[in-house]
Amino acid sequence: MFQYKNHRLHFGGASFQIPDGYFFDSGRQDEGDILFRLHAPDQSFAIDVRIEMDLDGILTEMQNMLDDFGSDVVYPPAPLQMNGLNGYHTTYRNHRS
Repeated sequence: MFQYKNHRLHFGGASFQIPDGYFFDSGRQDEGDILFRLHAPDQSFAIDVRIEMDLDGILTEMQNMLDDFGSDVVYPPAPLQMNGLNGYHTTYRNHRS
C-alpha cells in the first residue's frame, strides 16, 4: 500500500512525486503485484509503476521484460543511483517506439 505524504507517494523506503495534471489509473493489478498507470495531461504517453515483491534479481527481471516486449535494446542495462537508491536503467524501442 502506498502512503501519500507531503505531495509524494511513499512505498518501502522509496518515494516520488507525480507532476500536476497527470491522470492516475489505479484499476490495475497483475498476480499480486502493485501496478498503476499515470497518463500525461495531453495523453501523449503513459508511465507504468509496478511494485513486485518476488523477484529473480533486477537484471534478470529487466531482461525478461525486454524479451516479453520484443524490444530492441538501444542502451543495455547499466547501474544507476538516485537519491540513495540503487537500480538499473536501460533504453529500448518496441513496435510503438
